[in-house]
Amino acid sequence: KHPKQYIVFKLRSEVKKIPGYEEVLMRMFSQCVGQLEAGRFVTPEEKYGLLRALPHLLVLIDGEKEPPETKPKDANFNVFKQKKMRLEEAKKLMKQHPVLPMCCDMPFVPEAVLTRAPHFSVSSNLGGWVAYPAAAAKGCLLTTYWKDLRTGYDKL
Repeated sequence: KHPKQYIVFKLRSEVKKIPGYEEVLMRMFSQCVGQLEAGRFVTPEEKYGLLRALPHLLVLIDGEKEPPETKPKDANFNVFKQKKMRLEEAKKLMKQHPVLPMCCDMPFVPEAVLTRAPHFSVSSNLGGWVAYPAAAAKGCLLTTYWKDLRTGYDKL
């Protein structure tokens, strides 16, 4: 039986075989955060592509929680405790965008990807990484703005 997101799972296991992969992926993560903060994107597709990359990069960088004896010592790499990464800025961006467009009307929820990282614990990290469901629903549902939209339409 294969896990969910088999492609990401397979990519993660293959990337872990490369020495020094953490440094390269951490730089990619920092570059995504930097581009988002500076507004260095032209289209919404570029912006949301960068935002969708953040949780996937965290999952790829994160090490195993309890490495087997055959793994090297650095296999227990906890991405959520790294000082070299721009984690606070990324948390802010993910709170601002709790639901992202993936394709047409299909939503992408970064929280679902983050929960697959071995060192991500819902109780300790969830409040820092994603908006709470009530706040997310209020900001992302069209029905929240229905009255204002209707009033604006009627004024035309």
